[in-house]
Amino acid sequence: MVLLYRPGWVVLVAMCLVVLASSSSSCPSVCTCRWKNGKRAVECRDEWLTSVPSGVDPETQVLDLTGNNLQTLPKHAFRHAGLINLQKIYLRDCKIGRVDPTAFSQLTNLVELDLSDNLLTDVPAVAFSYTHALRDLYLAGNRLHKIYSDSFTHTPSLVRLDLSYAGITSVAQMAFKPLSLLEKIDLQGNQLSELPAATVKSLERVHGLKVHDNPWVCDCRVLPLWWLLEKRRVPHPVSPSCHSPKRIAGHTFHMLTEEDFACPPSILPVVRVVQGVAGENTSVACPVRGQPPPQIMWYKDEMPVVNGSVVGLGPQRVYIINKANRNTVSQLVITGAQETDSGALRCVAINSVGVASANFTLTIKMRAATQARLHSGHIAGIFLGLVVAALLALVVGCLVLARAHTDASPTPLKDSFMAPSPSDASPKEPNLVQQLPRTTDVHGSSDTLGSSLGNPDVITEAERAVREVSGHSANPSMQAVSRAGEHTLVEGDAMYPSGLRESATPQDATNTTDPPIHEHFNPGYVPSDPLYDAYVPVHATPYWPGYDSQEFASQIYGYSAD
Repeated sequence: MVLLYRPGWVVLVAMCLVVLASSSSSCPSVCTCRWKNGKRAVECRDEWLTSVPSGVDPETQVLDLTGNNLQTLPKHAFRHAGLINLQKIYLRDCKIGRVDPTAFSQLTNLVELDLSDNLLTDVPAVAFSYTHALRDLYLAGNRLHKIYSDSFTHTPSLVRLDLSYAGITSVAQMAFKPLSLLEKIDLQGNQLSELPAATVKSLERVHGLKVHDNPWVCDCRVLPLWWLLEKRRVPHPVSPSCHSPKRIAGHTFHMLTEEDFACPPSILPVVRVVQGVAGENTSVACPVRGQPPPQIMWYKDEMPVVNGSVVGLGPQRVYIINKANRNTVSQLVITGAQETDSGALRCVAINSVGVASANFTLTIKMRAATQARLHSGHIAGIFLGLVVAALLALVVGCLVLARAHTDASPTPLKDSFMAPSPSDASPKEPNLVQQLPRTTDVHGSSDTLGSSLGNPDVITEAERAVREVSGHSANPSMQAVSRAGEHTLVEGDAMYPSGLRESATPQDATNTTDPPIHEHFNPGYVPSDPLYDAYVPVHATPYWPGYDSQEFASQIYGYSAD
């Protein structure tokens, strides 16, 4: 008793009373506030509350409102109550039928949420966009009916998901794909008769799966689930049982084999009227689904068709090509089809649990000439041919031009003259030396002669060449070609067959006594003409009446063509 009066103990007791008083003041009267598992917890069960209670300590981490009559979760329902530090919320059996998209705003620490046994018809996916850290979600006992592809896109951290007894009839293929951390999922007690293969594949990583108490139709559609449970041995506490077909109704999965999950054949929708063109390949496709994969037969006019069999009288042959994929597609191909191949075809699929058949109509028509079309392959071939032809033409043209250029190369001409030997030279025959034609006017005297013959150097070179070829020596003298006051036109060229005629026309033609000049080529030379530095050839020989035509004066007149 003495200790009670010590000052230290008095202070401690006073502090405890203050704490208790403050605690009692922050806990609503209809709730129980206590520490539970190391967390501040507030329990307000079965109090018929219609909203989140106010006056709860903001540091509360666990809030249990099970069994109330909330009906809805309005906007910012927990933020308005000052409860943004909540980690666990229990709202089981609160008659909730609607959740506002912002009801869980600012609850970034929320890791567990229980909405079981309410009246929800859809997963409130948008409202979960504020709870990225959510690990455990319980939606059992609602009226969800369908699970959509985006139902859990905002809850990637889920580890446990309870969808049991929620009236689910179908699950989207990608519904559970975002849940990469999911370990346990409960789908028991729903109305599922099958699960898509993609959905089953996304559950391969879970460590606990409950799918019993569903009306499973144990055919090929449930085979992936059977394979997951029995072959991959994913843990499941209870083996699901078959609701149908009758032959295996009531059997559990572990009592069945893969062959028991069979589907009778069914032919999928496809065009049943096929048209082809005579002379071309024609194919008819028959897509079939069934488990085990069915055997497919083709009939033409009720006659069985086998692979490689000949149809009709023509050269065409029939091939049956089976392509295996998710479904089986049997393709009947007729090569080089003819009009006689037109008619009825029948596709029949058979497996251990059933038979299915479908009728096809094949029509082969002749292609009209006006309907002919160039296919892309034909156009490509023609274009390639034109390109090759153009290249060949270009190469040939280049070769022809090169050959023509070679043939047209000039041959150098020799500067030497081809002249006959001196023994062959004759006064009557012209010297066949290439000459240039010249025209000269001689006026009366030798002075005018030199000036009118043109270039003296050219004449000199020419007469030297003639002299060397013909072997003639220079004449000692040369008479005047014409008298003063007379005009004589002297022309000569060995290139002309008969030479050029020359005439001297005096002013008085009747009184002239000079003999006419007779045209004759004679390679004579005059060495002593003072007008020229070299020998000057003359081209005219005088002729007098009474002279013999073969006789010539001792002095030679005239000049060679050069």
